Amino acid sequence: MKPAYFIPGLGFNEEVIQPIIDLGLDIQTINWIEPLTKETIPSYAMRMSKEIDNDFGPVTLIGHSFGGILAQEISRIVDADQIILISTCKSRAENSLVLKSLSPLKINKLIKKNIILKTFPLWSRNYGYETKEEIQVFKSMIEKCSDSYLSWALKSISNWERTFVIKIPIIHIHGDKDRTFPIQKIKNVTHIIKGGNHFMIYKKHEEIGKLLKTYLN
Repeated sequence: MKPAYFIPGLGFNEEVIQPIIDLGLDIQTINWIEPLTKETIPSYAMRMSKEIDNDFGPVTLIGHSFGGILAQEISRIVDADQIILISTCKSRAENSLVLKSLSPLKINKLIKKNIILKTFPLWSRNYGYETKEEIQVFKSMIEKCSDSYLSWALKSISNWERTFVIKIPIIHIHGDKDRTFPIQKIKNVTHIIKGGNHFMIYKKHEEIGKLLKTYLN
């Protein structure tokens, strides 16, 4: 199996991919680090890339949501032979209007951890968090985030534009019920997950795990 590194989505950590790892996949998670003041995404990607070991050859980069953006940035730095994107975007054109408006309107500065947790019951079901287990997993992950990280990450997603060409294969897995990055805006999707929302990496881990196993082998 190819060496593989997983970068979770905004606010997420290794908990979101643990059900997939439990299927027998050897995937190492690169968890988020605290951003520096006014840090750019390329600079942040450079710091995150230090967790990747190329001693055994090219690696596979797997990115979920905001982690998919970082995976694309990190592919410029490390020796990778493929990128697997899950529930994310590949350009500003694929980003949603809501997310693109966060930074210009400075909404990212208003979104705090306690606000996310307090309003969670209002929007959780629409974004795929339905069972007690799923709700607890989300709360457990978001409680570990700092407000500075959340603000920086939302601003980075809002402003991101990929200005470079990626020459290695990109496998894009996306759900047809994703409300964060609506599939209607996403081009060149390799695998469409029926009924998959933005939390499908956890909810539909068996289906996604089978796809990952194919590419990692």
